[in-house]
Amino acid sequence: MVRAHNMLNIQLTALIMLISLSSAQGQELKRAISIMDLQQWKEETQLTLGADGERQTQVKLINVNPNANGSYVLEIRYGGTSNSYNLMNVNPGVQTLTLDAAFPRGISIEAHNRVDRCELWDEHGDSVLKKFAKSERPYQAICNDRLYLMVSVAGRSSTKEVVADFLRRNVWEGEQITTMVKNTFFKDGFLQVSEESRSVDPSTPHVASSRPGPDPAKINKSEVSIVLKATALNLPLKDKQDGMLPIGEWFELRSKPGVFVSLMEPGRVADDIMKSNQNIAGKLDDIERKALVISVAYDLSLYDLGMMLGTEHPSLNWSIRANPSVRPKGWLGPDGFEKRDPIVSPGMIPPHLMSKVVSTFTSGFKRYHSAFRWGPLAQVNRGSHYGFIENGVIHSRLNPGLATITIDVAGQVDMKTWTEADDASLSSIRHARQNGVPIVEWDENSRMGVPGSLVANWGQGNWSGSDSKTMRALRAGICMQETSGRRYLIYGYFTSVTPAAMARVFQSYGCRYAMHLDMNALEHTYLAVYDRDGSGSTTYYLDEGMKVLDESGVGVYVPRFVGMPDNRDFFYLLPKAPIVQDGIK
Repeated sequence: MVRAHNMLNIQLTALIMLISLSSAQGQELKRAISIMDLQQWKEETQLTLGADGERQTQVKLINVNPNANGSYVLEIRYGGTSNSYNLMNVNPGVQTLTLDAAFPRGISIEAHNRVDRCELWDEHGDSVLKKFAKSERPYQAICNDRLYLMVSVAGRSSTKEVVADFLRRNVWEGEQITTMVKNTFFKDGFLQVSEESRSVDPSTPHVASSRPGPDPAKINKSEVSIVLKATALNLPLKDKQDGMLPIGEWFELRSKPGVFVSLMEPGRVADDIMKSNQNIAGKLDDIERKALVISVAYDLSLYDLGMMLGTEHPSLNWSIRANPSVRPKGWLGPDGFEKRDPIVSPGMIPPHLMSKVVSTFTSGFKRYHSAFRWGPLAQVNRGSHYGFIENGVIHSRLNPGLATITIDVAGQVDMKTWTEADDASLSSIRHARQNGVPIVEWDENSRMGVPGSLVANWGQGNWSGSDSKTMRALRAGICMQETSGRRYLIYGYFTSVTPAAMARVFQSYGCRYAMHLDMNALEHTYLAVYDRDGSGSTTYYLDEGMKVLDESGVGVYVPRFVGMPDNRDFFYLLPKAPIVQDGIK
């Protein structure tokens, strides 16, 4: 009876989703020739230099998204040659760039009722940017460090990624080979269980309970005296240096106010949560019930969230999972094109933010796996590829029905399932990332987060794992908790679980919404925290095994995303900047 009820629920969910998305299928979008065709709010100004009858220099400056004001494209044409340059605005909330006929050889930078000039080319279109564009560094400071010229470079990737990508691109059935290796040699290879799971005197007060921070996980009363220890945890705690943490409680990091760590096991989630929505989430297996979960919470009243794309991933071409029937003829990717030009993705933090960054973590799936092969989402919007926006630039359209995290131009962080109506807000979004369907979504009737309708559906949820539909794997996800007037972004590192177990843990922490990030390897679930003092900087890792990803030589460690360009996209957190008004902090 339960199985029949579950199948009926899935069928109804699929029918509702298909109806809600069918309108998009009937309104086929015009093919975009380049990434610039997606930027419907861009503003262009032009200058023509040289008298009539002479070879003229034509200059065009494009503010890709004036609301975000972070990315500009400069085009210089002289004779039969044309060069394009991608410029990053270091201070988008204060300064804007313009072309001025009274200053025909460069850009005017307006800020605080003042205009400064930055000479960049001559009357023959010969620009100093040509020299900088040949650099091996992704950022070239220009105009007195007020702008960066973005330079396309190769990003670092792990040996495992290099081998896997080679197999997928060059070997027949290479994807099947990588899947076989994962299922045979790495099955539960990242599983962690607590070194100790012992009881303590229940009358002993928990240090974290009396302190401000996220709400603890909801567990059964019989579990309140349980403490856990993660032997691979490498993050420095302010208290509990022995690493023995009461289950589900939060402990602040040393020298990082508003950043907390918690340990949990899916099998410890409160019974009332575990018994709810079983027709959707099902039951957990014995292995994942004991799999250690390490969570990191960030107080969003203290920290700003940002996102940067990798030098290569996510790419803009077709996912292997998109069915041929949804690929329009002549389209090189789901938006029509496959290259970012003239936009450049740096794969690392800008230099002016390097000393400020608090934490980074890997943000999502490669394009290779980022579309649906089965279910309603596979039939609409060219396979419903996961979309993303960086610095106000739409790289790939955000598709309805997908779990989405957005950061708007004011720094507000939100998570939701995207709808067509949400497209009206695109111009005000600075960063966005989609990853599959929701793990937890808000239920208005119960006024709480509930498991996403597809958490137990391997095909329609696009959960990956293995071709045998075994969904237990190393996984990472994020959720949003709101409590006592504060909002916390929670990153969950699940050492060997199914999406259903992720949902139960996120529910226990009172999350309103949760979504998947990536899976299967430490490089895909990487999280680091940075500590600085007068003598330098120290990198701490959620799992000490992640340190190997920063190794750049024998005994030399350069943190990915911060010290060196990386081929993968990532999120980063910065202390909130002071409010600036009329040039005064």
